[in-house]
Amino acid sequence: MKAIVIVSHGSRWNDVSFELKNIKEEIKRKFNSKCLIEYAFLEFCNPSIEEILEILVEKGCKKVILLPYFLSYGKHLKKDIPEIVKRFNSKMEITIADPIGTHPKIIEILIDRINETEKL
Repeated sequence: MKAIVIVSHGSRWNDVSFELKNIKEEIKRKFNSKCLIEYAFLEFCNPSIEEILEILVEKGCKKVILLPYFLSYGKHLKKDIPEIVKRFNSKMEITIADPIGTHPKIIEILIDRINETEKL
């Protein structure tokens, strides 16, 4: 079994969880795959990355893609998340995808946001 886990930093504000739930559902709808799609947080919110990975181990999941909902590489993507992944390497194969900011379409998104603001 395979899984995709959308990973966000987390926030003390509760609406972050709601946002990731919506993103998860939209990816499930558009991706149309037989793999599991989950979400997790690095800190402040639940479920944590560790909690989701433990659940996936219990379900017999062998391959996981961690999909960072981060704009760029920083301490969390270079150090914190890889340290979590190391603890699960003997149980499953985990790949960490690139953050959003490295994708060329980010400029299109930023232009859309500028245009939305200009319409107001």
